[in-house]
Amino acid sequence: MRNYYAWGLALITLFVAPGLTGHAFAQMPFGAELHLGGGYTVPQQDFGKRFDGRGHFIIGGGFKILPFTELQAEYMYNTFGINRRTLASLNEPNGDAHMQSITVNPVVHLPVPGRFGLYGTAGVGFYHRTVEFTRPTTAVVTFFDPYFGYFFNAPVAANQVIGSKSRNAFGYNIGAGITYKLSGPTQLYFEARYHDVFTPHGHTQILPVTVGIRF
Repeated sequence: MRNYYAWGLALITLFVAPGLTGHAFAQMPFGAELHLGGGYTVPQQDFGKRFDGRGHFIIGGGFKILPFTELQAEYMYNTFGINRRTLASLNEPNGDAHMQSITVNPVVHLPVPGRFGLYGTAGVGFYHRTVEFTRPTTAVVTFFDPYFGYFFNAPVAANQVIGSKSRNAFGYNIGAGITYKLSGPTQLYFEARYHDVFTPHGHTQILPVTVGIRF
Protein backbone atom coordinates (compact mmCIF):
# COMPACT_ATOMS: atom_id res chain seq x y z
CA MET A 1 0.00 0.00 0.00
CA ARG A 2 2.88 2.36 0.76
CA ASN A 3 3.97 2.27 -2.89
CA TYR A 4 0.61 3.72 -4.02
CA TYR A 5 0.85 6.60 -1.54
CA ALA A 6 4.37 7.31 -2.81
CA TRP A 7 3.26 7.24 -6.45
CA GLY A 8 0.40 9.60 -5.67
CA LEU A 9 2.63 12.14 -3.94
CA ALA A 10 5.24 11.88 -6.69
CA LEU A 11 2.73 12.55 -9.46
CA ILE A 12 1.16 15.45 -7.59
CA THR A 13 4.60 17.00 -7.05
CA LEU A 14 5.54 16.45 -10.69
CA PHE A 15 2.49 18.25 -12.05
CA VAL A 16 2.23 21.02 -9.47
CA ALA A 17 5.86 22.09 -9.09
CA PRO A 18 6.33 23.59 -12.60
CA GLY A 19 3.33 25.87 -12.02
CA LEU A 20 4.55 27.30 -8.74
CA THR A 21 6.90 29.91 -10.19
CA GLY A 22 5.92 33.48 -9.42
CA HIS A 23 5.17 34.41 -13.03
CA ALA A 24 3.03 31.34 -13.74
CA PHE A 25 1.09 31.72 -10.50
CA ALA A 26 0.37 35.39 -11.16
CA GLN A 27 -0.78 34.79 -14.72
CA MET A 28 -3.12 31.88 -14.05
CA PRO A 29 -6.76 33.04 -13.90
CA PHE A 30 -7.57 30.20 -11.49
CA GLY A 31 -4.10 29.85 -9.90
CA ALA A 32 -1.75 26.92 -9.65
CA GLU A 33 -3.83 24.94 -7.23
CA LEU A 34 -3.88 22.23 -4.61
CA HIS A 35 -7.12 20.71 -3.38
CA LEU A 36 -8.35 18.48 -0.56
CA GLY A 37 -11.78 16.95 -0.32
CA GLY A 38 -13.94 14.13 0.89
CA GLY A 39 -17.45 12.80 0.71
CA TYR A 40 -19.63 9.80 -0.07
CA THR A 41 -19.17 7.28 -2.88
CA VAL A 42 -22.20 5.67 -4.55
CA PRO A 43 -21.44 2.28 -6.19
CA GLN A 44 -22.99 1.99 -9.66
CA GLN A 45 -24.50 -0.71 -11.90
CA ASP A 46 -23.27 -4.30 -11.24
CA PHE A 47 -20.76 -3.14 -8.65
CA GLY A 48 -23.60 -1.38 -6.81
CA LYS A 49 -25.54 -4.67 -6.57
CA ARG A 50 -22.80 -6.19 -4.42
CA PHE A 51 -21.28 -3.28 -2.51
CA ASP A 52 -22.59 -0.50 -0.26
CA GLY A 53 -21.26 3.03 -0.51
CA ARG A 54 -19.03 4.59 2.13
CA GLY A 55 -16.65 7.52 2.35
CA HIS A 56 -13.65 8.73 0.36
CA PHE A 57 -10.96 11.38 0.48
CA ILE A 58 -9.02 13.15 -2.27
CA ILE A 59 -5.76 15.09 -2.56
CA GLY A 60 -4.59 16.63 -5.81
CA GLY A 61 -3.14 19.59 -7.64
CA GLY A 62 -2.72 21.13 -11.06
CA PHE A 63 -1.38 23.94 -13.19
CA LYS A 64 -2.57 25.87 -16.23
CA ILE A 65 -1.83 24.52 -19.71
CA LEU A 66 -4.31 26.77 -21.62
CA PRO A 67 -6.10 30.02 -20.66
CA PHE A 68 -9.01 28.25 -18.94
CA THR A 69 -7.66 24.70 -18.77
CA GLU A 70 -5.49 23.06 -16.15
CA LEU A 71 -3.84 19.65 -16.03
CA GLN A 72 -4.58 17.99 -12.72
CA ALA A 73 -3.15 14.94 -10.93
CA GLU A 74 -5.20 13.37 -8.16
CA TYR A 75 -5.01 10.60 -5.56
CA MET A 76 -8.28 9.15 -4.19
CA TYR A 77 -9.03 6.54 -1.53
CA ASN A 78 -12.50 4.93 -1.45
CA THR A 79 -14.07 2.50 1.03
CA PHE A 80 -17.03 0.15 0.50
CA GLY A 81 -19.02 -2.45 2.41
CA ILE A 82 -20.09 -5.80 0.96
CA ASN A 83 -23.86 -6.00 1.24
CA ARG A 84 -25.65 -8.70 3.23
CA ARG A 85 -27.17 -10.43 0.21
CA THR A 86 -23.75 -10.93 -1.36
CA LEU A 87 -22.23 -12.13 1.92
CA ALA A 88 -25.04 -14.65 2.34
CA SER A 89 -24.59 -15.98 -1.22
CA LEU A 90 -20.86 -16.49 -0.54
CA ASN A 91 -21.45 -17.87 2.98
CA GLU A 92 -19.13 -15.25 4.47
CA PRO A 93 -19.77 -13.52 7.84
CA ASN A 94 -18.59 -10.01 6.93
CA GLY A 95 -16.46 -8.08 4.49
CA ASP A 96 -15.50 -4.76 3.01
CA ALA A 97 -13.37 -3.26 0.26
CA HIS A 98 -11.26 -0.25 -0.58
CA MET A 99 -9.87 1.23 -3.77
CA GLN A 100 -7.00 3.61 -4.39
CA SER A 101 -6.48 5.54 -7.61
CA ILE A 102 -4.05 7.90 -9.29
CA THR A 103 -5.59 9.85 -12.17
CA VAL A 104 -4.51 12.58 -14.61
CA ASN A 105 -7.34 14.88 -15.67
CA PRO A 106 -7.65 17.99 -17.84
CA VAL A 107 -10.07 20.43 -16.17
CA VAL A 108 -11.87 23.11 -18.20
CA HIS A 109 -13.07 26.14 -16.21
CA LEU A 110 -15.97 28.17 -17.56
CA PRO A 111 -15.59 31.96 -17.14
CA VAL A 112 -18.56 32.89 -14.93
CA PRO A 113 -18.82 36.38 -13.37
CA GLY A 114 -19.05 36.65 -9.60
CA ARG A 115 -17.90 34.28 -6.87
CA PHE A 116 -19.30 31.11 -8.41
CA GLY A 117 -17.52 29.05 -11.06
CA LEU A 118 -18.24 25.97 -13.15
CA TYR A 119 -15.90 23.34 -14.52
CA GLY A 120 -15.92 20.03 -16.35
CA THR A 121 -13.30 17.30 -16.28
CA ALA A 122 -12.42 13.92 -17.74
CA GLY A 123 -9.34 11.78 -17.38
CA VAL A 124 -7.67 8.39 -17.09
CA GLY A 125 -5.82 6.61 -14.32
CA PHE A 126 -4.61 3.53 -12.50
CA TYR A 127 -6.76 1.85 -9.84
CA HIS A 128 -5.95 -0.70 -7.11
CA ARG A 129 -8.96 -2.47 -5.55
CA THR A 130 -8.87 -4.82 -2.54
CA VAL A 131 -11.76 -6.94 -1.26
CA GLU A 132 -11.48 -8.54 2.20
CA PHE A 133 -13.69 -11.05 4.00
CA THR A 134 -13.60 -10.92 7.80
CA ARG A 135 -15.11 -12.54 10.85
CA PRO A 136 -15.55 -11.20 14.39
CA THR A 137 -12.87 -12.12 16.91
CA THR A 138 -11.36 -10.92 20.16
CA ALA A 139 -7.88 -9.43 20.42
CA VAL A 140 -5.86 -8.79 23.55
CA VAL A 141 -4.48 -5.24 23.62
CA THR A 142 -1.94 -3.77 26.04
CA PHE A 143 -2.87 -0.42 27.62
CA PHE A 144 -0.86 1.95 29.83
CA ASP A 145 -2.46 3.70 32.78
CA PRO A 146 -0.51 6.96 33.31
CA TYR A 147 -2.14 7.65 36.69
CA PHE A 148 -1.06 4.41 38.35
CA GLY A 149 1.96 3.95 36.09
CA TYR A 150 1.47 0.36 34.96
CA PHE A 151 0.57 -1.66 31.89
CA PHE A 152 -2.40 -4.02 31.68
CA ASN A 153 -4.01 -6.28 29.06
CA ALA A 154 -7.66 -6.18 28.04
CA PRO A 155 -9.72 -8.03 25.40
CA VAL A 156 -11.30 -5.90 22.64
CA ALA A 157 -13.58 -6.73 19.73
CA ALA A 158 -11.79 -6.99 16.37
CA ASN A 159 -12.17 -8.34 12.83
CA GLN A 160 -9.97 -11.16 11.55
CA VAL A 161 -9.25 -11.20 7.81
CA ILE A 162 -10.02 -14.67 6.47
CA GLY A 163 -9.66 -13.89 2.76
CA SER A 164 -8.37 -11.05 0.59
CA LYS A 165 -8.11 -10.36 -3.15
CA SER A 166 -6.51 -7.34 -4.88
CA ARG A 167 -6.75 -6.31 -8.51
CA ASN A 168 -5.05 -3.62 -10.59
CA ALA A 169 -6.72 -1.99 -13.59
CA PHE A 170 -6.90 1.15 -15.68
CA GLY A 171 -10.03 3.26 -15.97
CA TYR A 172 -11.48 6.62 -16.89
CA ASN A 173 -13.53 9.30 -15.18
CA ILE A 174 -15.81 12.14 -16.21
CA GLY A 175 -17.60 14.76 -14.14
CA ALA A 176 -18.35 18.38 -13.32
CA GLY A 177 -18.25 20.72 -10.37
CA ILE A 178 -19.13 24.10 -8.87
CA THR A 179 -16.71 26.40 -7.07
CA TYR A 180 -17.33 29.30 -4.68
CA LYS A 181 -14.58 31.87 -4.11
CA LEU A 182 -13.85 32.58 -0.44
CA SER A 183 -10.79 34.83 -0.36
CA GLY A 184 -7.92 35.25 -2.82
CA PRO A 185 -7.30 31.93 -4.59
CA THR A 186 -9.15 29.92 -1.90
CA GLN A 187 -12.36 28.26 -3.07
CA LEU A 188 -14.89 25.75 -1.86
CA TYR A 189 -15.87 23.16 -4.45
CA PHE A 190 -18.64 20.62 -4.92
CA GLU A 191 -18.11 17.86 -7.47
CA ALA A 192 -19.66 14.66 -8.82
CA ARG A 193 -17.52 12.42 -10.98
CA TYR A 194 -18.21 9.01 -12.53
CA HIS A 195 -15.39 6.42 -12.59
CA ASP A 196 -15.40 3.26 -14.72
CA VAL A 197 -12.55 0.86 -13.90
CA PHE A 198 -11.82 -2.09 -16.19
CA THR A 199 -11.33 -4.69 -13.45
CA PRO A 200 -11.45 -8.36 -14.56
CA HIS A 201 -14.75 -10.26 -14.16
CA GLY A 202 -16.80 -7.04 -14.13
CA HIS A 203 -16.11 -3.32 -14.17
CA THR A 204 -15.89 -1.32 -10.95
CA GLN A 205 -18.18 1.69 -11.45
CA ILE A 206 -18.55 4.39 -8.80
CA LEU A 207 -19.85 7.94 -8.39
CA PRO A 208 -17.96 9.88 -5.69
CA VAL A 209 -19.71 13.09 -4.53
CA THR A 210 -17.07 15.40 -3.04
CA VAL A 211 -16.96 18.61 -1.03
CA GLY A 212 -13.56 20.22 -0.57
CA ILE A 213 -11.31 23.24 -0.67
CA ARG A 214 -8.98 24.52 -3.40
CA PHE A 215 -6.11 26.90 -2.72
